[in-house]
Amino acid sequence: MQGKLIRDLSATSAQVLLNHALNLAIFYLTSRYLSKEIFGELSWSLATSTIIIALLSFGLDLVVVKKIAAGNDKRETAGLHLLHVLITAAITGLLLLLLHLFFPLKRPFFVFLPGILISQLISSLASPFKQIANGTRSFAALALISVTSNIVKVVLLIVLLAFDILSIQYLIGLFIIASVIELLVAIVITVSTQRKILLPVYFNWSRYRSLIREALPQYGVTIFNIVLARFDWIILGLLTSAVVTAEYSFAYRVFELCRLPLLILSPLLIPIFSRLFVHPGALTIKKQVQLGLLFRTEMVLSLILPVILVSCWTPLMDFITDNKYGAGNEIIFILLAVCIPIQFATDFYWNICFAKGQLQVTFRIAVISGLINIVLNLLLIPFSGAMGAAIAYLSCFIIQFILFWNHNRQNNVRSHVLHFMKAVFSAFTALVIAKLLTNNPWITVLLSISLYFLLSIFSKLILFHKIKPALILLLKQKRHYA
Repeated sequence: MQGKLIRDLSATSAQVLLNHALNLAIFYLTSRYLSKEIFGELSWSLATSTIIIALLSFGLDLVVVKKIAAGNDKRETAGLHLLHVLITAAITGLLLLLLHLFFPLKRPFFVFLPGILISQLISSLASPFKQIANGTRSFAALALISVTSNIVKVVLLIVLLAFDILSIQYLIGLFIIASVIELLVAIVITVSTQRKILLPVYFNWSRYRSLIREALPQYGVTIFNIVLARFDWIILGLLTSAVVTAEYSFAYRVFELCRLPLLILSPLLIPIFSRLFVHPGALTIKKQVQLGLLFRTEMVLSLILPVILVSCWTPLMDFITDNKYGAGNEIIFILLAVCIPIQFATDFYWNICFAKGQLQVTFRIAVISGLINIVLNLLLIPFSGAMGAAIAYLSCFIIQFILFWNHNRQNNVRSHVLHFMKAVFSAFTALVIAKLLTNNPWITVLLSISLYFLLSIFSKLILFHKIKPALILLLKQKRHYA
């Protein structure tokens, strides 16, 4: 069992780490070698097409994973999801073709969006195969499918740059080719390993409608979470300059890197929470203790990367980007970095609601925070630019956390806010002391991260005798699904 856990964690970690590295490479290459105008249009098209794909998904992805992990019929669930993405992709593709025939717009802005959207529609067809791998705990297969598209993009980008032929048309072709290869890899892996699950494709109209109804609350959550993540990019592109948008998007990309521990843990936590809440009713003391162990672990992990990057942001970014980014967006990054522990805590409470089937709650909270995000961005960006976008983003996560915490507190789930406060206090104190003691950025990094762990131990956030029970909890949950 321990070997299986290590293999699962290794595959999941490798996938997340590699995808983040590849995404950063794509971002760096396109931002460096495309003009600001074209890069801005590319970023806007990616953000817009992401929202469109989320609209088409109907929130099925996580519901499908949950049902497969909980032991529902895999062939039925995967088949319904597959037919859904096929139908929605075909309809959207047909609408794009009709728009192109009757309203042929030639500006790069209008060329980019259809091309990027087509590539993402093709990628969406691979989603059911990813959910099969995730729900059946085939994490090595999931990792291989997930990294394929980004590997192809990076390789083709390097080839285009080497031959000095990077253009709008080639860039669109690059995205489409990468999505097609990703889909083919997903099909080959799934058919070869899960043939009985996928073939023949299952469909039942009444069961499909039931699946859609079950996913509708999660659909709203998905939409508003996407709005929360990308609406600021769109508004910045519309209301400010390309330089402001570039500085914010660069800081945001590095902020996304800080979420690595959460992205590594998420595929493993959904089955664990589903198992903990498989039976309705009040939580036992044992389950409360188990939840506390998971929350404590997330809090400790959440602040490691933010502490490191805040310690050396300006010199590190100046070095990496040849003084293009650094001091100009340091405050923006710090504001975004504050969101990291809040996101971890919010994700913890969201998982509880999701596992208990309280999707109406997650939907309401997503709607509230999404609407507040839209209003704050519209109010703050015209006056404060990227700083306003960062403040709006942080404000929405604070609101989300308070709402989720309050709901779970009312439902007799023990509050772990004290652990959250200890983690934030330890990180903040470590950074302040380290920066006061030395001006050398690299010594500041070592000092701040060392102080963070020492303060976490001193405040009893890290308890060595709790590490083994946490590992046992993970092993027991893995044994259940083995």
